[in-house]
Amino acid sequence: MEDFTMPKWDLPQVAPGTKVSFGPMMSPQVNRFLLTQTLLMDEVKKFSSNWYKRRQNVGQAAMRAATVARVADPAEMVKAMAEFQAHQVQCLTEDTRECMEMMARCAGHIVLDEPETVEDITAEAGKSENHYSAKAIPV
Repeated sequence: MEDFTMPKWDLPQVAPGTKVSFGPMMSPQVNRFLLTQTLLMDEVKKFSSNWYKRRQNVGQAAMRAATVARVADPAEMVKAMAEFQAHQVQCLTEDTRECMEMMARCAGHIVLDEPETVEDITAEAGKSENHYSAKAIPV
């Protein structure tokens, strides 16, 4: 898999006219969220494209089987149906394998980015001029 790097999201560019300011603690999280979302969508797009190609192949195989089914020879019809069913099983197996691989890659995108996000938050908080402090109020 190729390395994927994306520049930090520029909010005015992503949502023009938006007046939102993320503090030093939120900005890295939002950037990671948007990056991860993009990576997940790329994975789903790749999977669905391959899935659609397999569905087209299944449709063509069904048409071939239907054409053979018009022949009066029952042995040819049974053979065509067996070939179609074998092709269906192969496609379902590929669907399952690719889906599991896609989910594993998606989980990796989510989990593997978390330590970097914590490091980014720490770095951003250290650079911040506004230091936020929590004060306990007695009850």
